[in-house]
Amino acid sequence: MESVSVRIPEEVKREIEKVAEVEGLDRSTALRKVVEKGLKEWKIEIALRLLGEGKVTLWKASSIAGVSLWEMLDILETKGVSLPVSAEDVIEDIKAGLRE
Repeated sequence: MESVSVRIPEEVKREIEKVAEVEGLDRSTALRKVVEKGLKEWKIEIALRLLGEGKVTLWKASSIAGVSLWEMLDILETKGVSLPVSAEDVIEDIKAGLRE
């Protein structure tokens, strides 16, 4: 693992310390978990935006988000996002995913 130094506002530092306390973690581990979770959510947001704009397929969106095709479908359902593509496109995406 690589060490990275970053300046954060005092309020964010306090929130990280709360996370560490609640989760029973040291501050570094708590911060790492928060960053990982934030990065995962950010990748999902980007994937959903690109999918909604019709710039990527469902399969590519799942790849960008770092989740399986099935997880991506669950995310779409949970967030109430409808696909800007036809059912045939989804079927082709699934077939392509199964081939890989």
